Amino acid sequence: MTEVHLLLIEPDESIATFMRQTLSRVGFHVQVVFSGKEGLINAWRDQPDIIVLELDLPDLDGLEVVRKLRGDQRTSRKIIVGLTSRSQPEDTTAGLEAGLDQYIVKQTDAIDTLLRYLAGEQRVGQLKQKAKGPIPSNHLIAFLSAKGGVGTSSLCLNIASQIARQASNRTVAVLDLVLPIGSLAQITGSKRPIDLVQLTEMSSGELTPEFLRKNLPAPRSWGFYLVPGCDDPHQAVNLPTDRLPPIIQTLQAAFDYLVVDIGRDLSHLAMLVLRQADAIVMILTPDELGISSSLSVRNYLHAEGVPKDRLIFISNRPLATEGMNVDAIQATFGQEFDISIPNMGASFHLANSLHAPLHLRFPEESITFTIDRFSTNLLQNLKRAGDKVR
Repeated sequence: MTEVHLLLIEPDESIATFMRQTLSRVGFHVQVVFSGKEGLINAWRDQPDIIVLELDLPDLDGLEVVRKLRGDQRTSRKIIVGLTSRSQPEDTTAGLEAGLDQYIVKQTDAIDTLLRYLAGEQRVGQLKQKAKGPIPSNHLIAFLSAKGGVGTSSLCLNIASQIARQASNRTVAVLDLVLPIGSLAQITGSKRPIDLVQLTEMSSGELTPEFLRKNLPAPRSWGFYLVPGCDDPHQAVNLPTDRLPPIIQTLQAAFDYLVVDIGRDLSHLAMLVLRQADAIVMILTPDELGISSSLSVRNYLHAEGVPKDRLIFISNRPLATEGMNVDAIQATFGQEFDISIPNMGASFHLANSLHAPLHLRFPEESITFTIDRFSTNLLQNLKRAGDKVR
């Protein structure tokens, strides 16, 4: 089996030594350089399979190094990962825009996050796991909408609950990233022993995958762990956004499936999630405004480099009288929808008020079967994408 050649561009000698030892143990042939210029020379000369670099380099800006690597045919198709101390959402966005395949913030779970990413990357399907055995790849699923009041949060929770039921041997966490006020804790009946605000106040040394698995609330009957969002606009305004990318990274390291509700947000932080998501579930309503707004968001995401095949569209009919039929919606939208949620009157609101998933309160409703079928297809698609890399 061919050895995988990894070039590490890391100016800190102690970090470089630790990473070389760790990566070598799991089957990589690791070459280390300490500056951007050395990195470019070695990358173009040796053409490694993977390039991992710190963006804060002593001679060149790391983003410029990434652009040069992407702009040269010898390295334009290589896997390039940023493993860096830069943790602001705009830093992550800038790194992905420059051409990084993955952006990882340096903290306690960084190596585990890197290994998980590489284990699921199709261009290193020949990776040898010599010491630890196969590392399972995890999945990030984002939910969003173009306007409020379309049932995004309710569908996010119910689909996440079905994922937890169907993938019973895997762990699922749901993150409420709707700002300024999230609703997932209220819908699930979570008592908030710990929430997103508290996580941002913890140091990277305290915030570990083990801590999250032990301390996050697990709402009764839903089957997943929950990170409640802000329940006060003042908290949202004062939220230290530089802590959010590391939190998301640690959640991905801690759980097999991370489901994120971002509502209708397209900020730097939201785009960070959307660019790294394996699947983006977009909820829209079957009316002219819902279709028009969703088209605008879809086109924006395409223009921002979000792959088209990651977008999944659900038409939700919260009102029985609401407008266009499926054929008219799909013709206007220019593509088929994955599912169309039927109207179920007040039952959805009743289930939310009882803090229970639909499959428990209304197991025989058509919407329950529809969500179950969608969740099955979503898991199968994620599995097929993972199987392609092995």
